[in-house]
Amino acid sequence: MDSAPQHANVLLAPVEQSRNSQRHFSAVIIDIGIAALVGIIGGGVLAAVLWIAPYTRVVVKNQPMSTAIKIHSARLEKDGFIVLYANTTTGSQVVGLSTRLWAGYYRDIVIPLTRETVYPDGVREFVIRVFVDDGNLVFDEIIDTPVKTPSGAIYQKRFWFLYPDRLFHQWYRTFISSPLSVLADTLIP
Repeated sequence: MDSAPQHANVLLAPVEQSRNSQRHFSAVIIDIGIAALVGIIGGGVLAAVLWIAPYTRVVVKNQPMSTAIKIHSARLEKDGFIVLYANTTTGSQVVGLSTRLWAGYYRDIVIPLTRETVYPDGVREFVIRVFVDDGNLVFDEIIDTPVKTPSGAIYQKRFWFLYPDRLFHQWYRTFISSPLSVLADTLIP
């Protein structure tokens, strides 16, 4: 008789372990569901804040050589201009200018180059800056105020013309110089 209860306990042990593993699995699934729900709600709130809150942002991507620059998207907090600079070994100079833009969101803006730019020789990179118009409807680099980042630096976006023989090298250089910016430009229109 003593052996019968021992066998019964031995048989119940695997069933109890199975129930514990099922409870653990259910708890993991519930935790994953809660984390996903919090992520979705948090992402929605962040997207709504970014959509409503006023800020200035320009998305320009590396592009093939051309006589015009294509701005993928731009969001301006105040009326102003998008200005294209060519950074050379001797300094920077204005080579392109948008028309005056009202505050708001824009897509596929084309800025023609206003002067002959020496593409391969001397030009290291191009920089987009945004200036707030002073109210006279004309761009003046001295009078109009450049948009600044929250840290106080002048807001600017760098890009390069893509040369077919150096595509990967240029993309890698862009990514290494500012990986978060590349990621944000890819994810946020």
